[in-house]
Formats: sequence, C-alpha cells, structure tokens
Amino acid sequence: MYERDNGFADQLVEYCAANASQHRVIYGEVLHPHRLAEEIRVSDFFVFCSLMEGLGKSDLEAMTCGVPVIVSDIDALKGFVNGLVVKGETPSDLAFANDRLLQNSDMRKKITIRARETISFHYSSSHEVELWINLANEILSCRSS
Repeated sequence: MYERDNGFADQLVEYCAANASQHRVIYGEVLHPHRLAEEIRVSDFFVFCSLMEGLGKSDLEAMTCGVPVIVSDIDALKGFVNGLVVKGETPSDLAFANDRLLQNSDMRKKITIRARETISFHYSSSHEVELWINLANEILSCRSS
C-alpha cells in the first residue's frame, strides 16, 4: 500500500476492519479537492502516521476543516500541529491513539479548538501578509545599511 511502511498499513486496515465497524476509514484514495474537504469535515479525526515528512500540509488542511489530528512524533510536525502525538512507531501505538480519540469527545473538542486557534493565528491571510511585509522591510533595511 505505501512504500517503506513495514506492513503497518495492512495491519492498520485489519485493525480498523475488526474494531471500528461503525466508522468509515479511507486509505490513500485520491479524491477531488472539494470532495476531500467534505470527507475530512465529516470525519471523527484525521490520522497522519508518516515517519518522514517535509511539511505536513494535509495535517494543516484537516485542522482547517475543524477535525482533530493524530500525528507521528516527527520533527517536521512539531510546533505547528495541534493534535494527539503518537510517540511509538507500531500499529498498536497508533491504535491506542485512535481509541483514545474515539472514546473521548471532550478531548476531540479541545484539540479542535486549539487547532482552529493555531490555523487562525499562524496561517491566516493577514498573518501571512504581515510576515511578507516584515521580510520586505528586513531586506530593504539591509540594502540601505
């Protein structure tokens, strides 16, 4: 299913099939962006269990849609993802995190609120404009020195 996953994806599929019968799980299916946003919005949570990642844009998209995320504990995701961080690298570690969120609606709500705050503050268009203005001012001040 995925490169270099050591069979974890197949184990996750089996686990979900056996333990999450009332839930729908989508595995790597390519969706049109509008359908993808809708699928994310109706999800209980979003799982991103990559062990190597550059940015984690899909996590930000899920957070923007108001869905709590479960992420691997990797450097690329630290500091900007509000969600449940999986410290281990085994399917049982991920299953434990899934169970915690499925069984705890208060935790899901708190994660969602913090995620929206993060997106609103760090990734809003006004914040982005502010960063570009600051960069331009810094460049101009270096040129005049």
